[in-house]
Amino acid sequence: MTNQPHVPVSEPKPLGSAVLPPPRPASRPLAGGPLQHLIRAQAGDRRSDALARLRAAAHLDPVFRDAVIEELVENPHRVPPPAHGLDLVTVLKECVTTRRWAVTRGLSLLGLPLLVIPVDSQGALVPLFLLLGVRCCLFLARELSRLLERLAERLGGADGGRWIRRAGSLVWLAALVSIAVMLYEGVGGLWGDGWTRPAEHACGYDYAIGDLRCTVGTPTTNSALWAALIVLLGWTAVAAVDGYRRLTTLHLLATGRAPVPADGVGVLAARYQELRQRQADPDVIYSDHAPFIGAGVEVDHWSFAIELRPDEDAGAEGLRALDPRALETALDPRVVAPLTTPTIHAHLRRELLRLGAPGPGPGYPGDPLHAISIEDHVFKSGMRLGPAQDWSGTGPNTAFAHMAPYAARAAAEQLGRPAGQAPATWWPDSLDLAAEERLRHYLAVRVSSWSGEVVLTVYTRAQAQGGLLYLESRAFVLPPIARAYHAIDTVLPPDGAGDWTLLLGRSLGSSLGLVSRALPDLFTAVRSAVRSTRRRVWYRRMCAANRAVDHGPTRSVRELGAESGYHQLFQEMDVQRFLKSITSRTMSAVADCLKEHGYRVDEYEVRQNVVINNGIQVGGNVTGNVQSGSHARADYQRVSTPQPRIGTDRD
Repeated sequence: MTNQPHVPVSEPKPLGSAVLPPPRPASRPLAGGPLQHLIRAQAGDRRSDALARLRAAAHLDPVFRDAVIEELVENPHRVPPPAHGLDLVTVLKECVTTRRWAVTRGLSLLGLPLLVIPVDSQGALVPLFLLLGVRCCLFLARELSRLLERLAERLGGADGGRWIRRAGSLVWLAALVSIAVMLYEGVGGLWGDGWTRPAEHACGYDYAIGDLRCTVGTPTTNSALWAALIVLLGWTAVAAVDGYRRLTTLHLLATGRAPVPADGVGVLAARYQELRQRQADPDVIYSDHAPFIGAGVEVDHWSFAIELRPDEDAGAEGLRALDPRALETALDPRVVAPLTTPTIHAHLRRELLRLGAPGPGPGYPGDPLHAISIEDHVFKSGMRLGPAQDWSGTGPNTAFAHMAPYAARAAAEQLGRPAGQAPATWWPDSLDLAAEERLRHYLAVRVSSWSGEVVLTVYTRAQAQGGLLYLESRAFVLPPIARAYHAIDTVLPPDGAGDWTLLLGRSLGSSLGLVSRALPDLFTAVRSAVRSTRRRVWYRRMCAANRAVDHGPTRSVRELGAESGYHQLFQEMDVQRFLKSITSRTMSAVADCLKEHGYRVDEYEVRQNVVINNGIQVGGNVTGNVQSGSHARADYQRVSTPQPRIGTDRD
């Protein structure tokens, strides 16, 4: 359930030196025209959005690319978390396309020396062997150093740790010496006598003249050196093509003109279609004790419980003015209007959506709160029997959709509605009344700002049972996209002789790195294909054997591409404003709901003041009623929960 969409803003006409024409009258002050143009000019153009930067991450960060493919393709049984406005399929397509290009590039770089073997086998293969040998030495030195560091941590002693660290230094020294020897031998063998070899002298006995005779040959070309040069030039050409392709793609992504790769056919196309259906569904499949994967970092949480006591004074005064004979009935708590969890949630939806409604007067038509959305998320445990299509999803052509018409009739009766007139929220309302522990309903209030880079999500849940009202809230924020992926904002394709010369110069150095990564890229692609096939077969076997499988996600694409903190102070201030606005409105909405149903709010207002005014987090690791003031007392219990993985292992 969402509120009104963004106020549309028309594109302003270019401002020149001419006098601006007077603006036409409009009902919305910021709907376009000179004023909006001036605001945009002073604020600066909006840069590329979060989706474009995550697509760029597939080209800029191989670790991010491999992590996305591992989560969404290599584990097809996992149900991804909510994307929060992000198109997972588009990001995945970019990652798959980039990996395919990496495989093509690797095959070209490794296959080029084979084509040059007819010129000279030694010169064609020595550069390749040298690069692979250097990479092997560095890899072994790095792994041995990590092993020694772990050994030093286990020993813990100062003397032992010192000697182990010295051993690690010797490992790196040995690796550098080995690399130097390899380069000296390889380059020295290729260079030999230079570009040409001197003429060879051939001597033999000439029977015609009866004496020893010597002949001098002509100088020959050093074919090994020329073959090595051809290989290096070919690698540079491939690197130049790769660099030009990357710059052009990033520029198109930054300007919003990059096409989305096609679905294609086969297993990947079916996976794309499956992800489209799942990311549009409000169901949240979670694993173990991490139900909020994908929402970001937790920034706030509170909860409390109060006794529901009828407000006898308010009810008596109101009825005495109408009918004094109703006073005795009003004092009877059995006739107080029933307060149910669906009623509270419906009141919360209506009041929270008012945060995005335009107020009296000019209002704030451009405020991010106008994009506030409220969704009913149903959390389901992912540890269950498969296939997932039998129980996940509520959209068309799902098991839920086939049973929904029959279940809705029963829900209407349970909710006190006429037969066949179940509300749109009959499913989450039914879960509120059923109180099923394995199906948990939350109101997800979401506000997105800074071009979709900062997303605040507040999960709120109320329970009215046994004469108690329990209210809880957890707030999460998705930090901005990593700064490394903001490089697309300054990327331009080469234009002119200077840019092309610079591109070729950079390609000469980057080609060696690309060759050293060619084998790992090929190995990663082959391993990914094997893993996908193996796990798909394993999942089918588990389903056939009626064995439970954990369908919960382990990573979120949006969290993998996020920074560890805010980029600037204003982003944090905006999140605090949104959070306080949502918290304040939640509190006031529940208080109004209690008053409307004839319940006292004095105890509730005490809890409300503690949460809002005092800044004390009520709940989380606090159990029982929270006391404030003198002689305050509160019990607590520490619980260690897994944290979301924000960002990849970027250097």
